[in-house]
Amino acid sequence: MPNHQNNQPNTPSRRTARFWLFFPFTALLLAAAVYYLIWIYIADSVEKELRSAGLNYESTTRGGFPTRIGLIFQSPQYADTHIQWASDLLQIDLMPYNQQKAVVRLDGTHDISLKNGRLAITHEGNIASARADLNGLSKLDLVLTRPVFDGKLGRVNINAATLGSEIHILRAGEGADHAKLSITNKGLRIGSKTALDRADILAHFPTTWLEQPTQWAQDLNNGSTINIVEGIFAMNDLLFKVTGQLGADQNKTLNGKLNLEVNDLKEFVKLLGDLGVITKRESKDLQILSGVTRLFRSTRSNDQPIKIKLTFKNGKTYLEHIDIGAAPKLPI
Repeated sequence: MPNHQNNQPNTPSRRTARFWLFFPFTALLLAAAVYYLIWIYIADSVEKELRSAGLNYESTTRGGFPTRIGLIFQSPQYADTHIQWASDLLQIDLMPYNQQKAVVRLDGTHDISLKNGRLAITHEGNIASARADLNGLSKLDLVLTRPVFDGKLGRVNINAATLGSEIHILRAGEGADHAKLSITNKGLRIGSKTALDRADILAHFPTTWLEQPTQWAQDLNNGSTINIVEGIFAMNDLLFKVTGQLGADQNKTLNGKLNLEVNDLKEFVKLLGDLGVITKRESKDLQILSGVTRLFRSTRSNDQPIKIKLTFKNGKTYLEHIDIGAAPKLPI
């Protein structure tokens, strides 16, 4: 009997049908391979840019594929002519489709060395979010949990801690020549016994400082200033506010003037004495000023703050007309 099995040849139409059957899987594998190559390229580019910016490290590992690019740098270090920084670990996470925004985590002590001193910052945790474009850094948000600051800058010993600190930097809109800096501190302890409930500062500085790491020092040397828009400090019933401008003189010492509004000059003078900013003799002179001020103030509303000036000039610091010591040396 004849064999009726279907032995039709592999016609072009059947080959086409098989191609379309496997095409989705082939295309998916091809797309995954291309995406992986793009992921590798972006990760390489980020590492290259960080090295070009001055970041050094002992080793790096990558992770996060495919949803994110995670870079972990062991023993990261940065150094230029004005500042050196080192820590234990730096982790950067960013999206492959948006390399302008990154989430940054730093583990371990921040060791910062300046021309006139050193500062170590320990903490229980910190995290940052940064955004950059072709014009440099455009936004930075840094949160520190229970940081402790220890070191020495010039003649000043640093021994402070907070329950929480935040630093926010934002470049102003197009056409503006300044960037905004906001620093907030909760439960600021200075020394062993002085604790401020609040220590917040809002300042403006030139946008050029966000474009190059050392631009701030060059600009200060050339006469640029930081505009203190508002500083608010509170301790128990004491409240004082600060505005003014600060820069550097030809000897690289602090130069400028701050306008203070104090609700209780006597408590303010006591705070300066507790911090070691003024001597007992200077404290007496200021207490006399405080008494005279209260006499004049008795003719006004008690709700009005007392206005005094803090001036840095010719290497000296003056509270009103009273010389209270040398002006701080700047690390530029």
